[in-house]
Amino acid sequence: MRYARKNLADKNDDMRGLSFKKPYTVIIAEKPKAAQKIAEALNAYRKIYINGVPVYIARYDGKELVIAPAAGHLFTLSTDVRGYPVYEYKWVPRHLVEKSYSHIEKFYKMFSKIMREASEYINACDYDVEGSVIGYMIIKEWGDPSKAKRMKFSTLTKEDIIRSFRYLEPLDINMIEAGIARHELDWIWGINISRALTDLYRKKYESNKIISAGRVQTPTLYEVLSRYVERETFVPSPLYRISLKGSYDNKIIEFEDIEDPLKTKEDAQILREKIIEEGFIKIVDSSEKTLEYSPPHPFNLGDIQTEAYELYGYSPSETLKILEDLYLEGLISYPRTNSQKLPQTLNHREILFKLSKIREYKDHVNKILYKKALVPHNGPKDDPAHPAIYPTGETPSKRLDLKYMRIYDLVVRRYIATFSDSAIVSEIIMKGCVAKRCFRASGRRIIKKGWLETYHFYRIEEKFIPKITVGIDIPVKEVKIIRSYTRPVKLYDRASLLRWMERENIGTESTRAEIIDTLFKRGYVSGRNIKVSELGIEVVNIISKYFPELLSTALTRRFEEYLQDIINGRMKRSVVIKEAIDVVNKLIKRFREEAIDNINNENKDQRCVICRLERDKNSIYGFCYIHEIAYRNLVNTFENWRSDGYDWSSYIEKIYRSKLTGSYVKEVIEYLRRRSRSL
Repeated sequence: MRYARKNLADKNDDMRGLSFKKPYTVIIAEKPKAAQKIAEALNAYRKIYINGVPVYIARYDGKELVIAPAAGHLFTLSTDVRGYPVYEYKWVPRHLVEKSYSHIEKFYKMFSKIMREASEYINACDYDVEGSVIGYMIIKEWGDPSKAKRMKFSTLTKEDIIRSFRYLEPLDINMIEAGIARHELDWIWGINISRALTDLYRKKYESNKIISAGRVQTPTLYEVLSRYVERETFVPSPLYRISLKGSYDNKIIEFEDIEDPLKTKEDAQILREKIIEEGFIKIVDSSEKTLEYSPPHPFNLGDIQTEAYELYGYSPSETLKILEDLYLEGLISYPRTNSQKLPQTLNHREILFKLSKIREYKDHVNKILYKKALVPHNGPKDDPAHPAIYPTGETPSKRLDLKYMRIYDLVVRRYIATFSDSAIVSEIIMKGCVAKRCFRASGRRIIKKGWLETYHFYRIEEKFIPKITVGIDIPVKEVKIIRSYTRPVKLYDRASLLRWMERENIGTESTRAEIIDTLFKRGYVSGRNIKVSELGIEVVNIISKYFPELLSTALTRRFEEYLQDIINGRMKRSVVIKEAIDVVNKLIKRFREEAIDNINNENKDQRCVICRLERDKNSIYGFCYIHEIAYRNLVNTFENWRSDGYDWSSYIEKIYRSKLTGSYVKEVIEYLRRRSRSL
């Protein structure tokens, strides 16, 4: 790397005999790469190593600066109290209680050496609740928060860093309080409910498996299970529609059925004969209109995580990691944002001019630089801390790996597209009727591609049809019966589950991907199209019995709103924590009163005849509640097939072979077959 000062050199120094010129200010960065960027911007003239951690010395505006990196959270909550409920906790060095974080001990020791003699402290960690807490806890451990300031920037460009340093702000106390409260809430919720569930699971299954729950994790798992059960207990029903083709001016026009599907093949055959007999479809309505497709909104974190998953299959957490690396390289703005807005205070013309130097974007940028005013097509979502994600205009110093190039390309193209013109499309829609049934034909022609040229991930299929005057009869050339089936809901994937969490307002843009990953790591779910394991189902079943409030998003959302109230200064952390303790206390008390008696009285032989889940008390065959749902769906849907000429045996065979049929339904069919053979 290159610094502004040529005499900057690496020194392997452990601080022995080393003293900084006093008074000096410590600037705390969240990660080593961020510290390096800040050092470069502030013209650091020396780089030393303290306990193996790179620390930078700079002199700026007459101040002696020591720029030092953290490695994320150096502190975490812990307790020495066993059992549950437990509400006694303290902040401790993370490397002492979490073995997987032993590597951060060197950062802890480095700060212990440089912080105590500092005259001032600047928190330059990411400007969000987590960054606020990371810096604050370091200052609180070894320094004086009353002598601390805050740097606020959204990019790691030299200009943004210098501006932030020149206009230091007071510590963001409300964000710090909200961040600490979030950690405390998650700890109180997680440790108490998890210990209770683990205790119960051990007694129920004589297993030492650790069972985890959380105020965001649990309702998310429940939502995944609800969708999974709906999909895997699904039984398809037959549907029939008519497809026909008409002829006009020597051109074939395809018409699609727009009315409710027919329920039997016989009904469809009767209708087909009537259409053939009449022979003409009459045009009863015809319209041509121009449609304007506005440019997309700038990316927030959730939007780009969804886009990257759908386009490239990158998980939300993987996309976030790539975005953070691009941010640390100074190529994009801070990614952990909920905003879909780009402020006019940004020098968009300068950013676009820089992007025009990159060959792939030159032509796209030049099409919008001529505009007198560059106004982005902002979306409705906002974030008080950071704008939407945008490229800084800096050119990558080296060729990016494929995954990084794809994500960077998404950011750049989306940014350019927000300033582009709308796409203009001409659409013709005709409605025709025959045999008292109506059909529709439609065509599209792109008049102006606009933003679609730049953001080419969206496509509009063109299809030509002639515009026909209302009242004209068109000869019918072909009539087909199209058999289809009712379709099940789609299983969640990581992107659609992330969108659900956003809609429900649980978790944050920073934590949602991590929570989804936790469900996989715990073995509760698996697969690209997310399936729930038997363990995951059992965990939800136990929670539904003893902690049903945790399955709903309402309780989680309530505390999320409290955290926002802390940020806005409308609520105190102590009040929120007290309410959380009261809620958990009541839950644990009820659990102790009900759970142990149920376990002692439980007949461990009352298991589902198909799986190891508990038997549904109302099941005739001894199914668990999921297999019982599947069985009822199988029986109830038979009526739809019987009217189509199927008896029970042929129906069962048809359903079993169908790819649309849920896995639990097929397991029920297999059981019924075995049982029938044994009788």
